[in-house]
Amino acid sequence: EQITPTSTPTQKRKETKRKSNLFTPGKKDEDKNKSDRLGHGRAIPIKQGFLYKKGTNSINRDWKKKYAVLLDDGRIIYHPSFHDYENDSHGKEIILQRTTIKIPGSNKPRVALRSSSNDNKLNDVTSTDSISTTAGKIETPNAKKRHRRLQQSNTPNSTNNSTTSKSTSNTNGGDDDGDENVFIIVSLDKQWFFEAQSNEERDEWVQAIEQQILFSLQNIESSKAARAGKTGGTTIADSASVQAIKHIPGNGFCADCDQLNPTWASLNLGALICMDCASLHRNLGTHLSRVRSLELDEWPPELVQVMRSIGNKLANTIWEVNIKNRVKPQPNASSSERERWIRDKYEQKLFVAPLHILPNQARQTLIESITKEDLYTIILLLAHRKVTIDEINSSLLHLAAMQGNVTILQLLLWFGADPFITDTNGRTPLQCANGDCIRILQTLTNNQTDFQQQQLKQTIISPQQSTLSRQQRPPASSPAPPYDKLPSTVI
Repeated sequence: EQITPTSTPTQKRKETKRKSNLFTPGKKDEDKNKSDRLGHGRAIPIKQGFLYKKGTNSINRDWKKKYAVLLDDGRIIYHPSFHDYENDSHGKEIILQRTTIKIPGSNKPRVALRSSSNDNKLNDVTSTDSISTTAGKIETPNAKKRHRRLQQSNTPNSTNNSTTSKSTSNTNGGDDDGDENVFIIVSLDKQWFFEAQSNEERDEWVQAIEQQILFSLQNIESSKAARAGKTGGTTIADSASVQAIKHIPGNGFCADCDQLNPTWASLNLGALICMDCASLHRNLGTHLSRVRSLELDEWPPELVQVMRSIGNKLANTIWEVNIKNRVKPQPNASSSERERWIRDKYEQKLFVAPLHILPNQARQTLIESITKEDLYTIILLLAHRKVTIDEINSSLLHLAAMQGNVTILQLLLWFGADPFITDTNGRTPLQCANGDCIRILQTLTNNQTDFQQQQLKQTIISPQQSTLSRQQRPPASSPAPPYDKLPSTVI
């Protein structure tokens, strides 16, 4: 039989067959890779699931659904969707090491009393039935808030049914009052608001997160002990030093709200404060308050000496005297109440003890106080700013270094004194120093040398860099003094 052209295989038919052979096994590989992606080569999830997160942007503070994962290395990572979690993309992490967790309406961090079962340690992420819906209940006063979430969840970007089920349930009603299922992760300078599907789920998250915070702190203690053994214990404060600071008169309570057992410190105030007040102190700026964790940060001997020399009782006899009709915040005070009190106390100096000297006597009074090592008068003079930086630089810093009193030297340096200024004889404070003041000033000198070498490297411009436009070049300005860039451990 004669073969017609129509029965002859054409090039087009062969191409179609090759494409089928090419892509069919690829789809199987893709499915296999997709199943292998979950958790492969990544930290082990302790708990995971959908949570609402409140936006921190001042313009957009809406609640948006996120897929959150609590990991065994002390982190929470939240993704815009479960698909992003699968691909390990667009995730934002919270390091729990220096955070605490709170529930709105509680005065202190809460630990769930109920122990969760092993079945609850890892949520089912493949079934949309894991997020239940409740219908037919009366709408709560927070319907507007829920309605906004529903609108967000129904946007074109929302393709997963599980992403919209909670918003639907909350719009129809529910037993939460808007904040009932919310928990807050708090660090020194930031807060993350999350909301779970129910009270039970919220408590599970709170308990799991608090356990990870505890594990992280235990790891820090182990690391600190190991490093202390290598360095001979000269850099990191041991438990005896920490306990000595805590037992200074007044240090059993926060200097600003009387919270029991504060674990944070303001170095240049010489006072212990609680974590809630510490976050507000950090907003004041380091010229007013240098915040440091008493238990998590490194504490060289000179900083321990400063804290032991002052303490809350002495600090408040200076900063908290003329309160008149004002009421000091209590441990359960709101953040706004604390902030108003702290700013009035340290920034506006409304409660500072009076200073009964004439303006032209300030410098001589400071000289006498340094000689007598009268900390109360020195701190009071600096609080009233009755002496200028120029007056301190004109041999007063040299006098403090010569006295060998670490606390006085540190207070003057934090006030803004220049550690490299020379006196009328051309000597620097280091050349006049005695005792532990030598080590402090020597460290500053070494760091200045490193800073100058770094600045020198930055001034070397390659031929390619020299062609940058004027808009791309940084504005001409004198570099900041090196001691302004050093950590508070040193200055």
